[in-house]
Amino acid sequence: MSAAAVSALTTSVAIASAAQAARELRLVEIGFVLLLAGCATGALVLLRSCGRKRR
Repeated sequence: MSAAAVSALTTSVAIASAAQAARELRLVEIGFVLLLAGCATGALVLLRSCGRKRR
């Protein structure tokens, strides 16, 4: 295998790995946003229930 072929193969593997890592990072970001949304919803429910108890 020539040096150019090895370089091209290495580059394509690196690009494929970067694309896979970008997809996984995107899934982690979406999961984090969903977790934050769930926490915010829970906080609102708790605040509303505390407000009703005071009345």
